[in-house]
Amino acid sequence: MRLSQTGLGTIRVNNLDKSYPAQDILMQTNQLVQYGTGIYAYNNVPLRLRQNVETVVRGVLNKYGCIEILLPTMQPKSLWGESGRYSKYIEEGVMLSVESDKGEFVMAPTAEEAVTDFVRGRISSYKNLHYIKLAKNTEMRYVQEAIC
Repeated sequence: MRLSQTGLGTIRVNNLDKSYPAQDILMQTNQLVQYGTGIYAYNNVPLRLRQNVETVVRGVLNKYGCIEILLPTMQPKSLWGESGRYSKYIEEGVMLSVESDKGEFVMAPTAEEAVTDFVRGRISSYKNLHYIKLAKNTEMRYVQEAIC
């Protein structure tokens, strides 16, 4: 791939945030576009970096016997009601709730409730407690979790 194809050009980067200069550089060079808190569109350079990090993390966790799962971003409201976090997240405006003819669903900001429900149906004995899962999903933030 040629550098001219990446969308990077000669650009003067100004006013970098001292806490997150790399993010500012990516945003000012249009490699990263922020639509909201934790909601980004990735151009070629940060997308490839993200994929490389995923590959490294996946390789290490596979070495330790983790099993990768993909959890839905839209989850049943009942999971969040059961944990007691539904009303808090709705009040704070962190969670989007949708009602359809199939039931009530929420756009989950984290995966803990879905992971708990997923594992609950698969552990029947204390001998199964050493159960490692890699839950990866793009939600409001990128989450990698291993449950040991």
